[in-house]
Amino acid sequence: MQNFFHANTSKHREACKKASVVLGAIFAVPVLLSFMSLILQTRLWPQAGFVAIRLCIAGGCVALWMLISFAAYAITETAARRITRSTYFEIQGSSLILSRYSGKIHSDISKTQRKLWVIPLENMKAELKNGKITFHGDIRYYEGDSEWLGYHIKRGKPEFDNWWLNSNGYTAVSSVRLPSCFARQGFILKCCRIAQKKQLRLAEQKKLIAVKPSAPRTFRKPVRRRIYTELPTFDRKW
Repeated sequence: MQNFFHANTSKHREACKKASVVLGAIFAVPVLLSFMSLILQTRLWPQAGFVAIRLCIAGGCVALWMLISFAAYAITETAARRITRSTYFEIQGSSLILSRYSGKIHSDISKTQRKLWVIPLENMKAELKNGKITFHGDIRYYEGDSEWLGYHIKRGKPEFDNWWLNSNGYTAVSSVRLPSCFARQGFILKCCRIAQKKQLRLAEQKKLIAVKPSAPRTFRKPVRRRIYTELPTFDRKW
């Protein structure tokens, strides 16, 4: 069973590639017209600036296309890395954790913002509709700086590094939907149900141990054994 899922950022990269191709096709039109003009109007080459203007148009279009494509690629890669680092879905022993990148604040120190949902497996209900999972239950919703929302796992559930968040600083919500950036949501739902069944089974075992009376302790009468102060032997000197 898989218990950690990263966001899929391939759609952002594919969109960037398609935008670059479309932009290249648009800029290719003036480039093509410039070269056609040079080929079909060779008799006008001696005129001042005729060749230079058309070459400048072609070179400018190519340079502008490369500049815009590189800027779009850099922005897409930066956003994809931030999303990959801050957006994930995690299955733990008694809780599900959904973290989502929500932006960046630029001040004296640039800070990444996150949204965080903690979904207890106990009394949790999940349904898959239109390719997306919706979780229902007693869900805690947090929002703030990524470092401020740091946590560690203890006994199958998250405990925040900032102890105040364990019982405060959240908003109670009844449902949350897994965003479409997570692929194979049917498989994710299957893993969640396996984890929930395991959690319910462990809870029942704990109840049985707590209810089951402890067996009376029996004490055996100690067996008296003969202790020799010296080794028994017939080699004695009287």
